[in-house]
Amino acid sequence: MKLKTISILCCIFLFLHDKICSQSNALRFDGTNDYVQRPSQVNVGTGNFTFEAWVKPETTTNGVVFGQDISGNNNHMFRLTVQNNRARFYFRGATTNPNIQIATAAGSVPTNVWTHLAVVRNGGDVTIYVNGVAGATGNTATINNQSGADPTKPFRIGARGGTSNANGQTNFEGSIDDFRYWNIARSQSDIRSNMFYPPSAGATGLVSWYKFDAGSGTSAVNSGTNSPGNNGTLVNGPAWVTSPIVYSQNAIHLDGTNDDIAIGTPLPTGSSFTKEAWVYATTTSGSLNILSTNGSPFWINNGHLKAGIGSNIDVISDPGNFPVNTWTHVAVTFHNPSNTMRLYRDGNLVATNTSVTANYTGESMYIGSWQGSMSFFEGRLDEVRIWNVARTASEIQNNRNLEISPSGEANLVAYYTFNQGIVNGTNTGLTTVIDQKGSFNGTLDNFSLSGTSSNFVAQYASLAVLPLRWKSFTASRKGDNVSLEWKTANEQNTTSFVVQRGDDVLRWADIGTLAAAGNASEERVYTFTDRSPVKGANYYRVMQKDIDGKYTYSEIKKVMFEGIAQSVVIKNNPVTNNTLELLVEKPVMLAIYNTQGSILFRKQLPQGLQRVNISGLPGGIYIARAGDKVMKILIN
Repeated sequence: MKLKTISILCCIFLFLHDKICSQSNALRFDGTNDYVQRPSQVNVGTGNFTFEAWVKPETTTNGVVFGQDISGNNNHMFRLTVQNNRARFYFRGATTNPNIQIATAAGSVPTNVWTHLAVVRNGGDVTIYVNGVAGATGNTATINNQSGADPTKPFRIGARGGTSNANGQTNFEGSIDDFRYWNIARSQSDIRSNMFYPPSAGATGLVSWYKFDAGSGTSAVNSGTNSPGNNGTLVNGPAWVTSPIVYSQNAIHLDGTNDDIAIGTPLPTGSSFTKEAWVYATTTSGSLNILSTNGSPFWINNGHLKAGIGSNIDVISDPGNFPVNTWTHVAVTFHNPSNTMRLYRDGNLVATNTSVTANYTGESMYIGSWQGSMSFFEGRLDEVRIWNVARTASEIQNNRNLEISPSGEANLVAYYTFNQGIVNGTNTGLTTVIDQKGSFNGTLDNFSLSGTSSNFVAQYASLAVLPLRWKSFTASRKGDNVSLEWKTANEQNTTSFVVQRGDDVLRWADIGTLAAAGNASEERVYTFTDRSPVKGANYYRVMQKDIDGKYTYSEIKKVMFEGIAQSVVIKNNPVTNNTLELLVEKPVMLAIYNTQGSILFRKQLPQGLQRVNISGLPGGIYIARAGDKVMKILIN
């Protein structure tokens, strides 16, 4: 009986623990006197910075998202406001000039809708990002916002004003969630990929991170560990409210009546393309559009998967019956130069048409409907991907069961994972689906955003999540070498990283391999040095492999070596197997000396990759000379 009681208590504890850990809250500000005050100023000086937060304004009245009046007048201040459905950022130093005042387009920050805003300073450039897309940019000389500042003037979220403004000034009316301040310039891809996904507490550059998830109390805890403390104080009682701003492995449910997602025009006229998605259709009668434009539908029609282009909406058709109430992967490819369209179901080629004479027409595209007004899809959709090339059968097959890393896919145009919001929960106001690759965020039309229908729902259980999250990847020139660094988070069953270099983004060669962590919840940092870059453009990417053979890529970085005479590059140093490998730009005489200066080996080398047998030299350190280039080598 005692064991049974303990078991029941453990189950209750785990249930409550899961509930507590999965809660997502925000703060609602009344627009009159509410705000959160940081105990110390934010000292941006002349450095780079990133401020970001989710906002849900309830009025068009001017309201401050965050602000700091440092000298009590119009100088020495910065603030982000939402006014008349647009975001405005003001930034001044000790004098009125230089200064930056920029604003996003009208209607870019709707009322009663959750919108992600980020302000980034990178050198003299300041950019406002709206849902991960650049909305306004200003340029000026670097402003020192701290010179001569009054330290008694605090930093506030939800209002501006110094110590003389007890109730704040220009108070924000609405909700704010997940506020982050970084002392670095975050890239657009960093911002876009981490809107819903939490950073590691000690992430590089993270100074203050107010998650607003406590749900009660008068303190906003700083979850960043780089600058501990600096907890914010809730002044005049901002209200705790539930929030849908949370990362979840989701799909989207469409009711078949009037739900769809408008994504703009991701493909230009004349484009080749691939459209693919995971589909769970609850009916196959009638016409159900998956991913369609007016002239290029991709749909299920009376039980069969179909696609069209131009005036012919039925160019290709799957002869088999489309399954109901079953997760199924679908893809259509169109190769414009060869007039070929192919149709795939669960990675298998089911139809081919090699006589497609029409060109693709760039038009508005919708997920779940045709023209945004008819033939609505009924069921669940996930992993919607749009490419500007015709993907091969193996590419479709290899990646269909795995979420992909969008930054490493050069031909990916738009990518929708739907990994946002609360599964079957209240997601009111979360009407934007983030494009994880490009600038084609989707707008949810007519979704109820509550309950198990017309809302964010659980994704296909067999869809594998990424074995890791790429947090950053940099490549920089260090003398005659290239230094690579990448950071990951939440590694699961990773085995290795393969560093690849190419002279363009199509041809790649492996130049090194590093072991991966395997499993790690914290941020991991990896480094690699390319000691043999070539003259001209060097492109780099990292391929991550996991335990079952699947892989993802980092984004691609480019490093130039124009004007550097890399006449001879040693490919293997230390030298093993008695073979010295060299990349020779032009014919040259190779000579090898011992450390006393005596010549031991001499040979004329032609242009190209050369493998030189040096079996006559015992192990040790030697000096190699090729033309005017002198190199130290180690023979094992």
